[in-house]
Amino acid sequence: MSLKKASRTKSLSLSGDDFPLRPATAASKPKAAFATAKRPEDTLKIMKYIDDNVIGKGVAFLGPYGRRKVVYADYASSGRSLQFLEDYINKEVLPAFGDYSCISAVTGLQSHLYDNEA
Repeated sequence: MSLKKASRTKSLSLSGDDFPLRPATAASKPKAAFATAKRPEDTLKIMKYIDDNVIGKGVAFLGPYGRRKVVYADYASSGRSLQFLEDYINKEVLPAFGDYSCISAVTGLQSHLYDNEA
């Protein structure tokens, strides 16, 4: 296993197979959804999609005053998890995630590259 760096692309070579990884560039970074919306209706659709994907929305808890709806008021610190982001992480990131300090393993190397991109 070797890590080659050539012409702004990183690739991992295993048994002759190359797995190229795209370098992070300004063009490849995701743009804000609101900056790409052309019409107010598009912005509303995006906002509704995000709101519909909030994990734990509408959850209630049983407290000393009976059942109450959870009110989340810490968006500045951590925000809420979004289902479509969690799905992406489960499908694309976690299968190749490992101890990023151990780059001798494929999962460790991939995690190290994720960390460098971030």
